Amino acid sequence: MSDSSNFSRAFIASLTAFMEGFMFRGLGVPKRKLLMDLAFGMLKSGSADLSKISRALCERKGLNTTECRLASGLRTADLSRLQENIIAFALSEMMARPYLLIADDTDIAKPYGKAFERLGTVHDGSKEGRPPEKGYWVTGIVGLTFPGLTVCPIFLKAYSTSQPGFRSSHDETISKLGAIYSSPGEASSIVSMDRGYDSADYMNFIMLKGQHFVIRARIQRRYRVSGHPGETLNIRGIEGLSKGRYAIRYESGGKSCGGKAAAFRVTHDDIARPLTMIVVYPDNGSEARHYLTDMPCRRKEDIERALFIYRIRWRVEESFRFMKQELGMERMRVRSLKAMNNMLICMEAAEMYLSWVAARKGSDYRMMMSSIKSFPPSKAKRKEYSAKAYEMYTIKWAVARIVSHITRKPEPKRRARRKKDEQLRLF
Repeated sequence: MSDSSNFSRAFIASLTAFMEGFMFRGLGVPKRKLLMDLAFGMLKSGSADLSKISRALCERKGLNTTECRLASGLRTADLSRLQENIIAFALSEMMARPYLLIADDTDIAKPYGKAFERLGTVHDGSKEGRPPEKGYWVTGIVGLTFPGLTVCPIFLKAYSTSQPGFRSSHDETISKLGAIYSSPGEASSIVSMDRGYDSADYMNFIMLKGQHFVIRARIQRRYRVSGHPGETLNIRGIEGLSKGRYAIRYESGGKSCGGKAAAFRVTHDDIARPLTMIVVYPDNGSEARHYLTDMPCRRKEDIERALFIYRIRWRVEESFRFMKQELGMERMRVRSLKAMNNMLICMEAAEMYLSWVAARKGSDYRMMMSSIKSFPPSKAKRKEYSAKAYEMYTIKWAVARIVSHITRKPEPKRRARRKKDEQLRLF
């Protein structure tokens, strides 16, 4: 038997074991088949375009029949149980407490779209100047394994600013964090967010749930500083209270940098509890940076831990880029928001499989690495991605090469039907 056949059989066994063991819980046969077809099609074709997925499945019924079946399933299926399975799997099998979560927004630009449901306006981050374009906003929450720091996609939800009932992007993100916090089991998490999330709504909600956060602070708000009663200071005023107490080292843009850091206890009328503001003074003379956290930072180790948690926030951007470039998130051509969100859930499951392979480094990982020894990815990709993101790309490259030899798609296992005389028995 050829090596390609061995690799193909091993991959199908690995993907089936992952889906059967973790993703299929509580799903009926039609939903299992839909998930398996979409996940396999995206991994093989590298696209979320239904026509390309249909070609990748190689069904004998005909391309148009397959595409209509997938489109109908996306429009009508309720995949909320699959979303619960993804959250439960990430928290119980992939991540360790306290969970490291990163929340951020991205966009799906549809500049030439006309027939999409409730098409709104976004700022296209892939173009210079972020010009306004037609499209949808996507709230994303990812988790990180520790100590490996492998990305685990937990939640993706597309929404439109013109859809009925839309209030704000804050409500969308808070509702998704609430779904994670309400999952079974005791959750202890630290959420890392950029300055766009510097809002009392986020902070109060996270603290109310007994969780923690690290957020980069914006300049506009004024605070009361412990040890300086009777006055409120803005960010620059707090920055001038010290020149840094602790010497620290950190990475910025792939380079090792030095600086000093200081921590201040601050309060604000709109925020329920006192916070710690961390100010970092770089040695290179650039502007100081400011971070807010509800975690106590009495020692240098506490400050370094909070800064580390914020700096790994960039992994969510790499996850978004991976989904757009390697799984074709922006190439979805489904018109309804429900179908789009169902496609995003299946995309989460596909990327979660790759993360599962990367994190556990089992026999399937070794099989994939050995399959591309003679045909490694291009050196340009190594420069484009960081080390951890490049590992995910390498696994995706290996999967694409393996499944290119597969002409028969994997099928979910069916329960064995009992004989008619056994079906009538009560005992």
